[in-house]
Amino acid sequence: PKPQGNPNGPTAAIANRLRDDQPSVRKGACLALAQLGQETVMQYADELAIRLKDPNGDVREAACKAFATTNPPASAPFMASLPALLEDPDPSVRVAACKAFSKLGPGSEALMAILAERLADVAPA
Repeated sequence: PKPQGNPNGPTAAIANRLRDDQPSVRKGACLALAQLGQETVMQYADELAIRLKDPNGDVREAACKAFATTNPPASAPFMASLPALLEDPDPSVRVAACKAFSKLGPGSEALMAILAERLADVAPA
C-alpha cells in the first residue's frame, strides 16, 4: 500500500527516517511506526520491508518487531523475508523473526521446518 494522509504529517516524518544515514534513527523509526499500530505499519510496509535487509542488525530486528503488529496481507513482505531472517548472522534478529512469525501464524511447511531448526539454535541471543 502507498502511504496515505498528510505527506508532511508526523507519521510521514517518522517514515522518512527509515532512510536516515544513522542506524539508530532507522531503528527508532521502525519501532515508532510499530507503536502507531497495524494500519501505520501497513501504510509503510514496503519501506519497512527494505529495513528487513538493512546492513545493521538492530534495524533488521526493529523491522521484524514492526511487522509483528500486522496480519496478512500486510505481513507478506516479512513472510517473504522470513527464511533469510531466520538465517541472519545476528542472534537478536533471528529471535525477533521467530517472535514475529509466532504472532503472524504458521506459513508453509518449509517455513515451519526452518523455524524448527532455528528453535534448536544454540547461539546466544
